[in-house]
Amino acid sequence: MNESRADTPKAGKNALQLRDPDHPSALSRRDFLAATAGALGVGLWPQGGRVLTHPSMEPAGASLIRPLRQEPFDCGPSALAGRVERGVPGLEPQRPWPGRWQRLTPLDRQQGILTPNGLCFTHAPSGIPELDARAHRLSIQGLVQRPLLLSLAELARMPAVRRPYFLECAANGACSPSCEIPDMTVAESHGRIHCCMYTGVPLRLLLERAGVDPRARWMVARGADGDQRACALPLTACLEEGILAFAQNGKALCAEQGYPLRLVLPGLPGCFWVKWLRELELCERPPAGALPASIDMDEWPAVASPPLMAVKSVITFPAPGSVLDRPGPYPVRGFAWSGRGRILKVELSADGGRSWHAARLVEPILPKCLTRFEAMWEWDGRPAVLISRALDESGALQPTLHELHAVDKGLGFRCHNGQQPWLVDRLGQVRALSQLEI
Repeated sequence: MNESRADTPKAGKNALQLRDPDHPSALSRRDFLAATAGALGVGLWPQGGRVLTHPSMEPAGASLIRPLRQEPFDCGPSALAGRVERGVPGLEPQRPWPGRWQRLTPLDRQQGILTPNGLCFTHAPSGIPELDARAHRLSIQGLVQRPLLLSLAELARMPAVRRPYFLECAANGACSPSCEIPDMTVAESHGRIHCCMYTGVPLRLLLERAGVDPRARWMVARGADGDQRACALPLTACLEEGILAFAQNGKALCAEQGYPLRLVLPGLPGCFWVKWLRELELCERPPAGALPASIDMDEWPAVASPPLMAVKSVITFPAPGSVLDRPGPYPVRGFAWSGRGRILKVELSADGGRSWHAARLVEPILPKCLTRFEAMWEWDGRPAVLISRALDESGALQPTLHELHAVDKGLGFRCHNGQQPWLVDRLGQVRALSQLEI
């Protein structure tokens, strides 16, 4: 039974209090195995006598031509943990079809800042191609002095970088303050995002090898998916941090994440992160139809910067789907992120934004990466409205939905980053609210 939306908390009630949780030290799994083996007189040698080396000592790209398969030591949670639903309401998550393939990240179930490969947000409107890495080639052409045609093996021999970044769909977050999904979950509101460690070759290195013509202003990327759509963006927007990635979280990319090669452009909307990458073309102006549907060419001239994902945060507990069984202390947890750099601060409110209290940021705090925050909250049993807001190192503060509404009367909200309130009713049940209802 849900409470009326008229039940909102009064200022000063349900105040948030920050407590630093204990972080007991513990042996890592590797240290534990080594200590146990030494005590038992057992050597850590695999069958055949080859020395086990740290994964980072394996040559970059060595696993590129291995077929996709379930690794023998991969494992999931106990069956008692329950099934994680990742589909979109109205869409069948297990049987994708062209134009309808989307799976969401269960952000409320994620514990660390890196999203496991099998739970990453995926959107494949043209279906998922099956590509042979041994036959796949990347071409770099157009306004370059030395056109290149590279195999995956050649890319793997180049210097590689390993960096964590978040990928976020421009449609992540509530699309409209008047649009509310019944019993909306965190995944349905903010699950079009994931954060992973990407391994690949810096884009700048490849373009330096090709030799960029001074006339080049734009880069057009094309993938090998069904409609082979082109995606264009200003060249200056991708030179600094762009990566041609062949691995994600230490493994070769899976098929739905762009195997065997994808473009990684930190801070930019996910529509620019072209999957199944096969071609990069440098040009003075992008061809017709090469811009994502969410981008208006008239609003984005060649000299402009692309739309970076704005600072955003969401509370993942308490959140829709969770129930507080009695008054008392509860942890408040969530994630914050920004396409403009690091998160500097997260504040929490339990009274609909009337008062704010600083949350604790959990290390590591990295640029263009998910950042965890937490605090302790004493619930007094009365209705409460929980909200988070984040501040990034550019000085941008996450706005309210009222503030966004004042800027965009049409409520289109490309790259929407408004604060998301959760209502905790008298029964301890949690559901979503639009901030315009507060």
